[in-house]
Amino acid sequence: LAQALSATRGSSIEPSVCLQRLPLKRRSMLLAAASAAGAAAAAAAAAALLKARYVSTGSHSWPLFCVQVGPSAYYGAFKRMLPFFKEASTWGMEKMKERSGERIQQYKPRRQPSDILVAVPRKSGTTWLMQIAHQLRMRGVEVPYETDSDVMPWMEGEIALLLEDDVNKPQPGEPRILKTHLHWSEPGPPLWGPTLENEGLTKDTKMIYCFRDQQDKLYSYWKFLLSFVEMEIVFCDFAITYIALGELDIELKNLCDFWEHRRDPNVCFFFFEDLLSEHAECVRRVQSFMDIGGGEELVAQVVAKTTHEYMSQPDQFTKFDDHDIIYAIDKKRGHTRKAPIIGKVRKDGGKAGSGKQKLPAAVIDWLDWRWQCIVLPRTGFADLEAMRSAWAEERKTFAANCEAEEQKAFSAS
Repeated sequence: LAQALSATRGSSIEPSVCLQRLPLKRRSMLLAAASAAGAAAAAAAAAALLKARYVSTGSHSWPLFCVQVGPSAYYGAFKRMLPFFKEASTWGMEKMKERSGERIQQYKPRRQPSDILVAVPRKSGTTWLMQIAHQLRMRGVEVPYETDSDVMPWMEGEIALLLEDDVNKPQPGEPRILKTHLHWSEPGPPLWGPTLENEGLTKDTKMIYCFRDQQDKLYSYWKFLLSFVEMEIVFCDFAITYIALGELDIELKNLCDFWEHRRDPNVCFFFFEDLLSEHAECVRRVQSFMDIGGGEELVAQVVAKTTHEYMSQPDQFTKFDDHDIIYAIDKKRGHTRKAPIIGKVRKDGGKAGSGKQKLPAAVIDWLDWRWQCIVLPRTGFADLEAMRSAWAEERKTFAANCEAEEQKAFSAS
């Protein structure tokens, strides 16, 4: 208030002195008005926070998250991430988003045999499941290619649009496989955009989905980003800004959408942790989903070529490091790479539990609370382990019922 008074009077006098020179009654009135305005603003802010915490819990609230982690950590994270945001703004992402919509319209789905959309969120097993699906359709036979995008294009493209490839280009083997990070349904602001449902892809096109513990997803995403941009980024800062921008809520809502459609014949639903613990069984499920024969011999071949050890070998890992996209961005930003690209199959990756060891307690508590607000009401599961256990039991029951039906049909014949 004192600074405002000094400015409006065009005075060079110190603001506090300017305020003191007002008549006592006038000064008291102004201070009282300022105090009332401050109290009203504080009351309104408190009401908004209480509403976000106890009423509209299904909606993302960055102010409440700010309170959760502390204003110093929250605004400090954005301040330290600012160089990255400025750098990313030079990549022309807005134009790429517009072109992504055009590219999706250019995509011509095939129904017989159905295309396979690996519709997995970022850093949640996309590359792994693409490799499994590709090896299955090739019956374990290796074909030469530089990167996986050469044989399995990214449907919406996004940053890969820098490569100017054709989404409908010929692929080796059948069926066609495409990567996508589109969500099932409308995620809501601030990320309105194309969805699988809006594009008519949820009814007939086959989709493989995988959900990963968000703590591990954040850690994997951060490690990939470090090599991608070669900038100093603190893990906690990255996690805070990611959550503050609403990405976590969107991923949890997408999980609920796919969970509600997990029994649809065109959906193959996975948890990343199951890929780790039941690798061969997951390969069998993809094999059945893609209607590919070959039996256990093919399963064994594909398992061998989709292990972390195999995919991270020197003659293999460059197929999964997006180096063509990264080099295109380096050229656009005038950047000379200082170190080799880590890629998506890094040597210390493909694990569970890394994120929890690195995240502060306040962020972990927020992740748990958002699950309670979004996933629990729609699915009835209090945590990820409960959902995984229920899905495993459901698959066992389904398999037993199928076996009983087959036995019944055989006996009748």
